[in-house]
Amino acid sequence: MLAIPGHLGGGLIAAGLTGLNSWIIILGAIIPDLDAVPYLFGVPYRKTHRTITHSIFMPLLIALISLPLAIGVLSHLILDFLFYPGIKLFYPFSQREFYVYKGGLEKHLTPEAFLKSVTKKSKYLVVETVVLVLGLLVFNNIL
Repeated sequence: MLAIPGHLGGGLIAAGLTGLNSWIIILGAIIPDLDAVPYLFGVPYRKTHRTITHSIFMPLLIALISLPLAIGVLSHLILDFLFYPGIKLFYPFSQREFYVYKGGLEKHLTPEAFLKSVTKKSKYLVVETVVLVLGLLVFNNIL
């Protein structure tokens, strides 16, 4: 469910808690949603979004390159795990979606439909804002 503000907040929280390279962690927190880029070239959104980049294999593979980058990716997965449709934790071996809270969200066929739906539901905008503010507070050692 979370969009860029929430994932930036998650990256800031991870960077603040670990003390590792913050810019690399924040970049890692955004990377999994790059799987939506093929949509810009006509590939159906649901074919690529929340597949391999949202599985447990992504941070494990990235950890071979950079631990801070993998921590950022893991922060993204944890936040997406909280809300429906969640993550396909074991993709490509399983299509099962894991999530904690469904909360009235549906699967979206396009990024535009996702944004339209989320902006209509103020509780999700509050979640985005709270995660971003918490991230700023943790990152700046205020919390």
